[in-house]
Amino acid sequence: PMIGKDELEIWPNGERRWSNSSKMPWHNAEGKIMGTFGVSFDITQRKNAEEALLISESRLKEAQQIGKIGSFEYNVHTKEFYWSDEIYRFFGAEPGKGPLTMDIMLNQLHPASKSIFEENLKLMLSGKTYLFKDSEILIIDKQNKQHFIQTRINVIKNTDGHVTRYSGTFQDITERKYAEMALQESRRNLAEANKMLKLIINSIPIRVYWKSKDSVFIGCNMRFAEDAGFSSTEEVTGKTDNDMPWKEQAEIYQNDDQEIMKNDRPKINIEEKRIISQEKIIWHRVSKVPLKNMDNETIGILGTYDDITNVKGKEEELNKKNEELERFTYTVSHDLKSPLVTIRGFVGLLEEDIGSGDIENVRVNIERIKSAADKMSHLLNNLLELSRIGRFSNPFVRISMSKILKDTLDALAGILQPHKIKVIFPESMPEIFADAQRMTEVWQNLIENAVKFMGDQPNPLIEIGYTSGRKEVEFFIRDNGIGIDANYHDIVFGLFNKLDNKSEGTGFGLALVKRIIEVHGGSISVESEGKGHGTTFRFSIPLLKNKQHE
Repeated sequence: PMIGKDELEIWPNGERRWSNSSKMPWHNAEGKIMGTFGVSFDITQRKNAEEALLISESRLKEAQQIGKIGSFEYNVHTKEFYWSDEIYRFFGAEPGKGPLTMDIMLNQLHPASKSIFEENLKLMLSGKTYLFKDSEILIIDKQNKQHFIQTRINVIKNTDGHVTRYSGTFQDITERKYAEMALQESRRNLAEANKMLKLIINSIPIRVYWKSKDSVFIGCNMRFAEDAGFSSTEEVTGKTDNDMPWKEQAEIYQNDDQEIMKNDRPKINIEEKRIISQEKIIWHRVSKVPLKNMDNETIGILGTYDDITNVKGKEEELNKKNEELERFTYTVSHDLKSPLVTIRGFVGLLEEDIGSGDIENVRVNIERIKSAADKMSHLLNNLLELSRIGRFSNPFVRISMSKILKDTLDALAGILQPHKIKVIFPESMPEIFADAQRMTEVWQNLIENAVKFMGDQPNPLIEIGYTSGRKEVEFFIRDNGIGIDANYHDIVFGLFNKLDNKSEGTGFGLALVKRIIEVHGGSISVESEGKGHGTTFRFSIPLLKNKQHE
């Protein structure tokens, strides 16, 4: 007999049909075989389902191998585990070569992962309903390599709500984990690099900023933010030049940005004047370049600038000094040439007088020659004295300005008393660090100047005083003399500048005073409402600045 044989038939139309057949001999009464008797069942549907299941299981196994996913089941009633081949491989075991025991698995686990694994195992063995959380365990293989495994456990219940099985997956996420760690490390490194870059940008002495193609600020360093009046760089982001203290020049700057981006041509070390207000003008040395991305496309503007206001101030001061030097050279040449011309002229007359025997004229001409020579000597001495200030001086010491002033007034009593000039001054004045000898020269020249230009004032008066600030003290000397026209306020401190050519002196006095005050770190100015309204000179000296000059 043939019992339960599966057979495949291919029908003429190509259809595959499966049948399950059984056949046996058919005997007569005498036991003689008369034929066969058989039955056949169409099992095509079942066979197709079995084939589909095998294909599905094969695909699932392939997918698990490709995705490095292993599956397992635990039967609560039989207390048996089923582990897929992939889980065997995770724990270094070979499928079909013996059971995958808990001891094998625990031996491969990293110590930190054993507690997670054992906790989940304990819950499954208890058969209780529990909401398992996805977790990660670390396996150390036989080659001492680490494998990160993500576990997921599901609870399966019957219709009565009782737990019958636990199923789950183990997925090797080592590559993803290392990629995540590499990404995190890269982000940390990038954050550190950005932090260092920000520190560097904020530490450099120049201002740095960058804008979008629409001239919107997208970043800057702290020095630029402070110039713009902000306390952080983040506050600048998103703003334009129209939001800045220099908004009056915003259109100029934005047109400049567009031109640089359009022509793809940088602007390097250009001096620009920035008007903050009517009272405040600052100078910058500016550089701008097109800002490009990795594809060399222009995406904005990168700009830097340095505040050169002090430099420009020094340049202006130097220009004034050069102008003063030119005037000085011209004046010295003129004033020194005049005595020489006088001497040469009288030497010629002297020769004639000697030849004619006119002894009286000889004596007169000799006196005139001596007078011209004395004038030249006086001019040369004044020039030498002026050149020494700042290069050769006494050490700066703590001095009493009251004592300096009183000693000076005592020394000048001979010119004050005959003119019946009244001098008013404070009983006490601040102490300063200064060159006592030079400070005496300041008071002496200023007082002599007041006496010289007192005019016909019936009640001549000189008033001396001071006002103290936080960093400096300002002294003043005010007279009720002839005054100075406003047109001459800027030139009175120049060399050889005499407003009255008939007056005594060479015009060195106020130039000498200005030079001494500047060497002491101060400044001097003149005030007068004009002719007949007197004159006030003010000069400042830093308060108790301990400074030594060689």
